[in-house]
Amino acid sequence: MKKSIVAGLSAVFVAANIVPAALAEEDKESSTDEQQKEENEEELVQTLTMEEAVDHALNDDTSLLLLNYQLENMKSQLNGLEDDHEDLNDDLDDLEDQMDNLRDVQRETGERTFQSRLELQNQMETLEDNLDELEDSIEELDTNTTTSEIDKQATKESMELSTISTFTQLVMAKDQLDLLHASLETEEQTVANTQKRYDLGLVSRDELDTAKREVTRLESEISQSKLELERDMAEFALDIGITYHSDLSLEEPEIGELEPLQQETETEELIENSYSMKSAKKELELAEYNQEQVYEDDDATSHEEEQADIDVQIAEEEIVQLRENLTTSIESLFTEADTQFQNVISTEDELNYAKTDYANLKTQVDIGVAPESEYELSQLQVTEAELNHKVAKQNYFLLSKQIEFLRSGLVEQQQSQQ
Repeated sequence: MKKSIVAGLSAVFVAANIVPAALAEEDKESSTDEQQKEENEEELVQTLTMEEAVDHALNDDTSLLLLNYQLENMKSQLNGLEDDHEDLNDDLDDLEDQMDNLRDVQRETGERTFQSRLELQNQMETLEDNLDELEDSIEELDTNTTTSEIDKQATKESMELSTISTFTQLVMAKDQLDLLHASLETEEQTVANTQKRYDLGLVSRDELDTAKREVTRLESEISQSKLELERDMAEFALDIGITYHSDLSLEEPEIGELEPLQQETETEELIENSYSMKSAKKELELAEYNQEQVYEDDDATSHEEEQADIDVQIAEEEIVQLRENLTTSIESLFTEADTQFQNVISTEDELNYAKTDYANLKTQVDIGVAPESEYELSQLQVTEAELNHKVAKQNYFLLSKQIEFLRSGLVEQQQSQQ
């Protein structure tokens, strides 16, 4: 009986100790959650510039981080192989010295050293075979290290260009949504005016219904465009490693005055400087090295020689195809830049025409010879012309960025050419 009472009291004391501890732990977790929540709120990006987006993308990109690790690992292996190569050369030098000593002994004393020299010769041949294999490994690893360094730089610049492109497209989508809102306001005013005229019996019911249907259509388009923009913004935020929220806004990049883009560097030089061509030529060098090693190997079979020849031919043909693709891509890019610059000029002309028509209509409305509805429509046309000119400049801006990266070595090939 006493044992039961003691056990019960013990359970009560234990429970009494557990409850405050649990409450304390709960308070601690709650405090930590609140602190984390406050830190997250402080870290939320409110306005994002294009440069900041690029920085976020590069810092968050796991493929670049993986390439860095792989590159450092290959460099470490290469250093290890080069050390092994040096050690083997030292060992071979030691064996050659021993061989010379044995020859001197036999020549000076007449002592027979044939068996010892034979053993040394076998050891030297083994070391030479090991050296050959090691040199092959070093050559292959050196090629892989070089191409990985090229891939790393190409990946980094491709990520920058992709981020700039997506950022600009999102800005253009927001501008397009603003234009839809302006169109809706104008159309709603048109409906109000048409309703008054319908009440006075000046227009038919069909005309009023048509105006109302246009409002409904614009409302639906705005709703859909807004959802798509929010989805694309959320995906972009995820891609560059920031938290998306409904108040996140993108700061439009300063484009300024645009100048015609001239191809100052010859196409062939741009091709030779491209990352893809540098990698392809490095692969050809490795194939040619392996071919030379096969032909120098007395034990190589005709099949191995034929395979080495084919590997070189494949590498050479890949360079030929790559050169053709790069030529087409580079020439197409500069042609597109010329066309887009003309588009910038033409949309600027259209904007000026729209502004002139708008000013003229304002005068006509003021003196009562033109209806207010035409003036409102003209105002919307100015807004549309401004957006068209802005989009043309943004597209030209993107092309200028492509050409900027092209000059550093990144040539984006068309999908049909790859």
